[in-house]
Amino acid sequence: MSKKISARQWLVYIIIGLIGQVAWVIENMYLNTYIFSFGVGESYSTYISITNAASAIVAVLTTMLLGTLSDKIGKRKFFISVGYILWGISTLSFGFIKVTTIQGLFGLEALSAAKTAAVLVIVLDCIMTFFGSTSNDAAFNAYVTETTDSGTVSKVQGVLATFPILAMLIVFGVLNPLTENGNWDLFFYIIGGVTLASGLIGLFLIPKEEKREVETIGFAKRMISGFLPKNIKKNPTLYIGLVAFLIYCIASNIFMPYLMIYVQYTMEISGFEFILALGIALIVGAVVTIVLGFIQNRIGIIKMLVPTALLFSVGCILLSLVQKGQLVLFILFATIMMSGYMSQSSTLSALIREYTPSGEEGSYQGLRMIFQVAIPMCTGPVIGEAIVRGMSNATYTDALTKELSPLPPNYIFVFAGIVGLLSLIPSVIMIVKNKKSQNREKGE
Repeated sequence: MSKKISARQWLVYIIIGLIGQVAWVIENMYLNTYIFSFGVGESYSTYISITNAASAIVAVLTTMLLGTLSDKIGKRKFFISVGYILWGISTLSFGFIKVTTIQGLFGLEALSAAKTAAVLVIVLDCIMTFFGSTSNDAAFNAYVTETTDSGTVSKVQGVLATFPILAMLIVFGVLNPLTENGNWDLFFYIIGGVTLASGLIGLFLIPKEEKREVETIGFAKRMISGFLPKNIKKNPTLYIGLVAFLIYCIASNIFMPYLMIYVQYTMEISGFEFILALGIALIVGAVVTIVLGFIQNRIGIIKMLVPTALLFSVGCILLSLVQKGQLVLFILFATIMMSGYMSQSSTLSALIREYTPSGEEGSYQGLRMIFQVAIPMCTGPVIGEAIVRGMSNATYTDALTKELSPLPPNYIFVFAGIVGLLSLIPSVIMIVKNKKSQNREKGE
């Protein structure tokens, strides 16, 4: 019998889940644009690659250690709430990093001050990522896995999968004008403050945890349990699913660090048109993902693997064909791509949750992070950087440093679509494996 999800539980998923994604928008997209705004020239793409790789490594190590620790002591509420409070404080601290302030304090020329600011962003990003990974990637993800089952996981995951895009919609629609006007400090103060407040709310909203029996194995054994050959053999679908997730995440990380720069500078879509274009794409994409989540709950996760993968990859390739000035076409193809982006993430996330061993949810979050974050964020942005440096045919001149920066070309979506299609290979393997398993059960 499926677990019944109470209204209070839904509030936890919505408030903690959505605010967490709003905070991640900073790390995933705005820090890249923030670095671009410093005017460091063509090296901005290198700083973006370093930012993504460094934060990914911190995220994985944190999730493995803290996820295992939260498994061991079973205090998800503490890790989520206190983690969000510290996450908020570190996020609002970005508001203090300014090129002009660094120039005044250290007497540096504009370009040197810009590069110093970029380095400070990378360091603070690692600190912020530590708290975000502790509270969200390790504790909250494990909490969701523990409080859902096979009858509710697709519904909950369908809603949670819309949050990254809804978070972008909220930030783009409400707060992006602050960045366009150069008010980055206020932008960071607001998002950091909201994240901090959600942590305080979590202290009172998250239900008291029931005492649970946890297998009494050592900390080190629990941390590496997901990498043991015997566990890989015991849970083949989980690991094949992780490979599919890995390929999908590499594909999305080719273009995602450059998405805002591409839209605002390469395509020259800004102001109301920027909000309109991304707003339609994100809202429709979110609705499509929720609908597919309910369909998935009825027909099964495995059957949705191929359709969602095709939707994402085809959407990327179509978006690459849009030329500057073709706003309607951009909105149409961006909507297709975003629908696939969210839907494939939802399907693969639900698959991973479904096949994660019970009682070791936190331990396996580290394994998930290696496939979903570490490897993709160390490879995808590097591929994107190579494309920007080698295939860009347009530049932007910074007003303060006078440096020329190559703008992201449409090829970031072409390569993302091609890489994304490779996720069909593990998806088909899972489908065949599932069909054989069903035939064996019928035979018995």
